[in-house]
Amino acid sequence: MLIRTAGICVYQINIDGKVLRGTAEAGKRTSGLCLVSAWVPDQGLSLGQVKVDEKSHRGGNEKTAIPELLATLSLENAVVSIDAVAWMKVLLNLTA
Repeated sequence: MLIRTAGICVYQINIDGKVLRGTAEAGKRTSGLCLVSAWVPDQGLSLGQVKVDEKSHRGGNEKTAIPELLATLSLENAVVSIDAVAWMKVLLNLTA
């Protein structure tokens, strides 16, 4: 959502991970290609994607790719939303 306050435009950026359909090997639930994406919902615009490391993906962990994706973005005047499962680990990594 674009928010205008005190002459400043603030954009919402959503971060989410998805396993791409049709990329998994038959019978293996965690073998598919997993990407973490940053997108602006109001504009329908994807800002970037990072592939989740296969070792991390086997454990269902997209948290390792999120800081890498955030580092590529200009986050000035942006509100970033990340699902609760990933947020705590990312916050700890960014503040350490």
